[in-house]
Amino acid sequence: MANSSRTEEAVSSYSRALELKPTFTRARYNLGVGFLNIGCFREAAEHFLSGLSTHGGAETKLSTVMWDTLRRALICMDRPDLLTVAAERRVEAFRLLASHRRGIPSKESRSLRHHQHRCCQSLSY
Repeated sequence: MANSSRTEEAVSSYSRALELKPTFTRARYNLGVGFLNIGCFREAAEHFLSGLSTHGGAETKLSTVMWDTLRRALICMDRPDLLTVAAERRVEAFRLLASHRRGIPSKESRSLRHHQHRCCQSLSY
């Protein structure tokens, strides 16, 4: 559903599924794909990372697909620095990076959040 022409419906459905079962990794991945398809790249990346975190460290077909799709979101975000981190395939590396970067957001991240807010505000959750 996330890859169909009904992306907004998919985002709503997968969000509801995660309300019922937050550890539902496939729904988390599909929600990320939905956000990726509508241009909300940061939200997509956050869902892929959350899905990978929930999924654990096991190398499975789903985790491989999530890492690959996360890299696609990071490319769309123009974040080569995070692509390097993603190449390590360690969710903990993103947690460490996030904890070091807390504080005053950069001009780029403020601009990105503004764009994402505009592109995602039409979604009906």
